[in-house]
Amino acid sequence: MADEARDDSDFSWLPARCVAIQTIGLHDKPEELGSEVEQFEATRFVESEFILRENQTLALLSDPDTYYLSFQDTSTNAVFELTCRPIKGRDNQAGLSCLNQPPQDILMLNRESKRFTRAAVGNWTFSTASDLQTGASLFIEHGQCNSIEPVEYKPLDQLVDLSVEESSTDSEAE
Repeated sequence: MADEARDDSDFSWLPARCVAIQTIGLHDKPEELGSEVEQFEATRFVESEFILRENQTLALLSDPDTYYLSFQDTSTNAVFELTCRPIKGRDNQAGLSCLNQPPQDILMLNRESKRFTRAAVGNWTFSTASDLQTGASLFIEHGQCNSIEPVEYKPLDQLVDLSVEESSTDSEAE
């Protein structure tokens, strides 16, 4: 792929809303007082939903083999950037392997079918929790992305009529 020119049509389907079909993983249970061993239990997590957009600003600064996607979690509106490299999948289908920094999320995306697999590791801590109640989780999910209409931004002068018209009170005063 290094010899090929960057093909920006690869992302003509972005922005896209991606919805997980199933999310499963392991969740750290709070430890018993005095226990030094962490215990994990299998858990089914709430399926996530997120929006992907190509970050064209970062793309201008990168080499042709690197792509940048903005990942927006729709439940929290948190946004982070993914650095992506092209890969080939089954039947030689084009895909992306994406990571964030520091690496806690990995997103594997088939650019043709728009299916994804995502894995993440994360810590959870409640502000009132003791050291024994903090923990970590690991999950993996798979799902489908679908193109959404991009938001069209117009210059302010096209949204607001800035011209000043004579009011009827001005003409009556004369």
